[in-house]
This record gives sequence, structure tokens and C-alpha cells, in this order.
Amino acid sequence: DMPGGYGGMDIYYCVKMDGNWGEPVNMGPLVNTVANEVTPFIQGNRLYFATMGWPGIGGLDLFYTELTDYSPIGRPKNLGFPLNSSSDDFGLIFESGSKGGYFSSNRRGNDDIYRVGKP
Repeated sequence: DMPGGYGGMDIYYCVKMDGNWGEPVNMGPLVNTVANEVTPFIQGNRLYFATMGWPGIGGLDLFYTELTDYSPIGRPKNLGFPLNSSSDDFGLIFESGSKGGYFSSNRRGNDDIYRVGKP
């Protein structure tokens, strides 16, 4: 929620050059909205994140977008049911070299961790 963002919490990135981190750069309006974007995770050329700002099933939903040189390509895609529910679904990560991963959700009243196959 840095000054100059799109509202709520935004996703930023930094580039490491010569052992030093550069300044944070906002991912822009193809990721960030006036709502909150949280729990980013990059694997390959995909950025996975949770948001209430893009149309979804309800609460925080899990989305992904393709990246080229840290820039998103087109609108984010909702990962849909069963990953997303009418509750808050967030924190998706995939295990390296695996076809599975984990995400968090409060669909049963508390924040729980779920194992998932890779979509």
C-alpha cells in the first residue's frame, strides 16, 4: 500500500543488479486494482496472486497472468473452482519440479492449508 499505487495493497517487483536490489516497481493496472492484491508467487513466466479486485467467485480469489520481462500480458485469469470458493482463497505456491502445490483458504471458517494438483 505504497503511495502512488492503485489502491489497497498492490503487487510490486524489484530487479537485482550487481548484487543490489533496485527500487520497487508497481506491476500496473493489468494486475493491481483499487482492491487488495496479495500473496504473489512466480513460477516460470506466470505470476499467481490473490485479489478481490478482478471478477471472481467471492472473497479473495486466485488468479494468474503471463509475464514478459516482469510485465503482465493481458487480463489476469481466474483459476476457478475448486481452487476458488465464495470464501477467501490465497497464498498459492507450487513445489519445484512437482505437479502439485498448496494454497490457503478460510472456506471452513479458519485459515487452512490445502494441497492441490497443478492446473
